[in-house]
Amino acid sequence: SFSSAIAKDGLLTVAHYGLGQAYMNLERFADAVRAYKGCIDASRVLHGLRQTNQFEVDRQRQDSIRALKETLGPNVKMDPLKRTQIEQQLRDLENQGISIDAPFQAPPEVLLALGSAYFRNGDREEAEIEWKAAIAVNPKLGQAHNNLSVIYMQSGRLDEVEQVIKSAERSGFR
Repeated sequence: SFSSAIAKDGLLTVAHYGLGQAYMNLERFADAVRAYKGCIDASRVLHGLRQTNQFEVDRQRQDSIRALKETLGPNVKMDPLKRTQIEQQLRDLENQGISIDAPFQAPPEVLLALGSAYFRNGDREEAEIEWKAAIAVNPKLGQAHNNLSVIYMQSGRLDEVEQVIKSAERSGFR
């Protein structure tokens, strides 16, 4: 379904993200990386369209909001952590104003997911880069701080572990 949605509208970021989540569940991590990169690429294109076509950008944002609300429907059963992530993505989209002058920033939850796909695919360096990028966009993204602590622990950077765990806890991550 996600692939069909992307074929119909390549700028539907929520479809790219959903495809990445599906691939993660199937443990097809390289495919998940490609899907998340597609989400970031679509987000970048939408950002570029803001300068030339604000209406289309807002329509895409509204479509994504509608799709996320359907995903969170009252009868939909899902993992509580996944529900929380989708709710955060929905809040981010709802609060996202159209600012022509703002530089492009990839959605932090997509960067977090991309980092996780890299990590699961065995590419810890790329995972670290993406998780740091997620934190740069949203410093309160506790899960990204927590994930970085694993990278630091595995690479023997124990002095950095404590710092990122404290950041994760300050953001409410347990």
